[in-house]
Amino acid sequence: MAPEPAAGEPERERRLATVDRVCALVLERAAPLRFVEVATPRRRRDLFELRYRVSLEQGWASPAEFPDGLERDGYDDDAIQLGGFDGARLIAGARLVLPREGRPLPTESAFELEVAPRLRVVDLGRLVVERSYRGGSLPLLTGVLACAWQAIRRRDLSRFCGADTPAMIRLYRGLGFTVDVLAPARTYWREQRHPVTFDLASSAEALMKRLRTQPDQSTSRCRTTPRIGSAIVNA
Repeated sequence: MAPEPAAGEPERERRLATVDRVCALVLERAAPLRFVEVATPRRRRDLFELRYRVSLEQGWASPAEFPDGLERDGYDDDAIQLGGFDGARLIAGARLVLPREGRPLPTESAFELEVAPRLRVVDLGRLVVERSYRGGSLPLLTGVLACAWQAIRRRDLSRFCGADTPAMIRLYRGLGFTVDVLAPARTYWREQRHPVTFDLASSAEALMKRLRTQPDQSTSRCRTTPRIGSAIVNA
């Protein structure tokens, strides 16, 4: 995989560095919660079980669709799995599907489109939170997103795509993200969702401004957040 083009883009590189700082601060403020890549078979299984439970609770799937009690598909074989932990307890998760020649991303496949720039965009999906931790706490959402950013930056990438409900799109924009809607909504995982892209470099200044003006996330709560704890960003 070729690295992200940088020639002639000093301003973009400056903005990427700003997002790096924002995400590092978000993860620091989220303590004692921690967000990491999950690699062990046991922890990956825990994530698939969490996704299964959330899918059933929200009516996105039935037990018959996942008889082994694990919500997973072929993309999970080589996807990057992210976990949010409170001590040793898994409380949140997300999945990153890297671009690969000859294989559409989940969003591309579901919405029958091609996300540009080709082979430079990572599919962010399966964002779920344990039931008892729901209630609009921003550290869980922003912590997972910050962890996802660091994961793709380690792989010389800097763009996301996914599928989101209109409410989640409004939330992301309210947080300072530049979200581009690629196509009309369609029913996807039994909800109306749009295919979207996030280019965090173009969001850098807004994200830093918000971080500087908001209270420490370790104590702040946002009760207006629409279904943070149950949203699957992309399936």
